[in-house]
Amino acid sequence: MNFLKSIKTNYFTPVENGGSRVNNFNVIRFVAAIMVIYGHMSAIMGVTVFSLYGQAVSTVAVKILMIISGFLITKSYLSDQNYFRFMIKRCFRIFPALIAITVLTVICGAFATCLTFKEYLADPYTRMYFRNIIFYPVYNLPGVFGDFPLNGTVNGSLWTLPVEFAMYLILPLIISAFNKLKCLKSGIFFTALITLAVDIIRIVVNPNSRVVFYGTNWADAISIIPFFFIGCLWSFPEINKYLNLQLGAFAFFCGTLISLSYAKSELLLALVLPYFVLSFSLSEKPFFGNWFSKCDFSYGMYLYGFPVQQVLYHFISKRFEPSLNLMTLVCVIVAFFCAILSWYIIEKPAQNLGKKILKKIKS
Repeated sequence: MNFLKSIKTNYFTPVENGGSRVNNFNVIRFVAAIMVIYGHMSAIMGVTVFSLYGQAVSTVAVKILMIISGFLITKSYLSDQNYFRFMIKRCFRIFPALIAITVLTVICGAFATCLTFKEYLADPYTRMYFRNIIFYPVYNLPGVFGDFPLNGTVNGSLWTLPVEFAMYLILPLIISAFNKLKCLKSGIFFTALITLAVDIIRIVVNPNSRVVFYGTNWADAISIIPFFFIGCLWSFPEINKYLNLQLGAFAFFCGTLISLSYAKSELLLALVLPYFVLSFSLSEKPFFGNWFSKCDFSYGMYLYGFPVQQVLYHFISKRFEPSLNLMTLVCVIVAFFCAILSWYIIEKPAQNLGKKILKKIKS
C-alpha cells in the first residue's frame, strides 16, 4: 500500500502551483518517446499513418526532444559555466544507459542470430556494434533480424545520439564565444537561423542527400539541429516570458490544417512547434508537474523501443496480423518496463555517482 501511495504521490498528483522546477517537461518527453515508437511501428509494419506538417510522427517527436534538450542544456550550462563539470553531468546521463543497451543487444543477438555462436563471435560486425558506445552508429549484428520487417536493423533510434552529443560539445563553446562578444542572445538567434536556412536549402535542393561523417548522415542531422538551437534561444527569461499555452496550442493546431510544400512546412514547424512545446512545458499551473517528477523514463524508452518492436512484431505476426494500435500499445508497455529497469538499475545510480564526483571536485 505504501508503494502504491508513493507512486501516486510522485507520478500522478496534479500540481496546483507553478515553480521554476515544477513543469511538464518529463511528461512531454514521455509522450514524444511514445510518438517515436508509434512512428517506427508504422514503418516496421509497412503501414501508412497520418503525418504532422508533412512529416512522420516519429520525426516530429525527435524534434520535440531536441527542442527540450536545447532549452534544458542551455539552462544547465548558464547556471554553471564550467565546461568540465557540464560534460561530467552529460556523460553520466547519456553513457551508462547507452553502454547497457549496446552490451545487452550484443548478448541477446547471440541467441537471435542465424549463425552459430562461434561464427557470431568471430564476425567483425559483432565487435563493430560496440562502436555505438562512442556514438558511431552501427545498426546491424551478423545474422540478427535478417528476415525481419526492417531488414537487419537492430536499433534504428541510435542515429540521433551522435547529433545530440555533438550539440553538448559545441553549445558551451558557442555560448563562451558569444559571451565574449557580448551578443549571446543575438548570437544564438543567428545560429538557429543559419542552421534552419541550411535545412531549408537541403530540402529544396536535395532532400535525400547524404553527407556521411563518423557513421552519421549529417544531411539528415541538419533537419533536427535547428530545433535544438531554437530551444536554446527560448531558454532566456526575456524571451520565454512571451510563451502562452493557448496561443501555442491554437497556432500548432491551425498549422496542421494547412497544406504546404515540404520546405514551407518545415519552416512553419520551426516557428510553431517550439512555441507550443515550451508553452506547454512551462505552463503557469503545470497539471502534469509531478508526473515522473523524480524519474525520467523517456531516454530508456527511446533506447529500448526499436529492438522491442522488431522482436515483438516478428513473433506476434507469425500467429496473427495485429493492428498498428495494438502493436504500438504492446510495445509501449514492454519498452516502458525496460525503461523502468534501466532507470532504477543503471541511470539513477549513475547520476548519483556523477553528483558525488562533482561534489568532490567542487570541494
